[in-house]
Amino acid sequence: MHHTSKPLAAVLPAEIKHEIFSYLAEDRISLCRFAHVHRSWTDSAQYELFKNARITSAHGLQSALGILASEHSSHLRYAVAEWTLRGKIPGSTARSWLSSEDAPGEWLPAPNLAPRLHSVRFQHWDPPRIKPSFFDRLFKLTSLTELHLHDCSFKSTQTLSDLFFYIPHLGSLTLFGVRWDGPRGEFTSSDWTADRPLNLHTLRIRTPRADYGPFFRWLVQHKCVGVRHLEVTMFDHQNARQAGWYVEKLGPGLEELVFGLCLPATGEPWAYDQMNLQNNRNLRSLSFDIHDAQPFFSHWIYKVLGSAAKSPLRTIAFSLSLLSRDVLFSTPWEVIHDALMTDWKGTLRQVAVTHHADWRFMEDAKPAFFERFPELARRGMLSVYNVETEDSAATRRRPNAEYF
Repeated sequence: MHHTSKPLAAVLPAEIKHEIFSYLAEDRISLCRFAHVHRSWTDSAQYELFKNARITSAHGLQSALGILASEHSSHLRYAVAEWTLRGKIPGSTARSWLSSEDAPGEWLPAPNLAPRLHSVRFQHWDPPRIKPSFFDRLFKLTSLTELHLHDCSFKSTQTLSDLFFYIPHLGSLTLFGVRWDGPRGEFTSSDWTADRPLNLHTLRIRTPRADYGPFFRWLVQHKCVGVRHLEVTMFDHQNARQAGWYVEKLGPGLEELVFGLCLPATGEPWAYDQMNLQNNRNLRSLSFDIHDAQPFFSHWIYKVLGSAAKSPLRTIAFSLSLLSRDVLFSTPWEVIHDALMTDWKGTLRQVAVTHHADWRFMEDAKPAFFERFPELARRGMLSVYNVETEDSAATRRRPNAEYF
């Protein structure tokens, strides 16, 4: 015969139970307050968890979707703002669970389960095929405005372009380390999207490998020239030239530009001299993300700054690594100094420097920059931040670096 063990309280001596419940009765206000705080903390933690949901496995995906579908989770549905699907840990050799043949097609919550979802992120996604049910769900998420793809690979450019157009109100697109198969020099659309415009206001691209020239031409073909915020970083000389062509096409609508270079493939500064900002006369923020402050990169910076002399720049930023104080007093930095002192007197409000320190570069570059730009420092316009990361300069060049 099976005996069910009794709860602990049921087997306690009567006098002990009496003392416990007498104490609880006397201090029931504190007990209720504790219960209320505990419930509030639990609700708050769950709310934050779903506000920026990060899914790392098929089981986690089904669990999250199941919770949102529960009749007791209506408050959580309105909390969901970002939905991140991470296929694997960066650096892992395991296959991404998002890329398997039997991966679930419904990677996203239904519209009624996330009515305020505005941002979707896929990381390490290499889909063998995308099910029509996924595109159908994507199209119905009318609140969705941002798409982030990190370290993803697509079988064709048509699949990738379909992904853009199935988001009706897509305004912000981020492509970090995204690759695609197909004939080199081509980026094509499906027939149903061939004549449709792509209305982006924000575009971020970070890649040291893929040829993005065809993609920039595809953007212009689809009238995607209303971008106000553009970030293109880790670009080699070939991609930099194509990006410069696209920047010119954006014209006066471009307000913020972040441009970054990989280590030079040719060693010739002219290979990067295709960036001309004369047409971008409403540019208000200009940022440079470079490897270090050596003459090659410094030459490129003052050439680009010179082309933006007539723009109403309010913010100029540099992200780099400084080898020594003497670099800032070389001829290229003399030219940069003169430009910062004279070209934007009526508009410039801030010059920001982010210095990435590792064992090969200066540990603290703040004194050197304050010595180089004393006028900006006196006016409170100069800010210098030292980022102490292990081999940070190499991390910014490594294809599989973590960006999210």
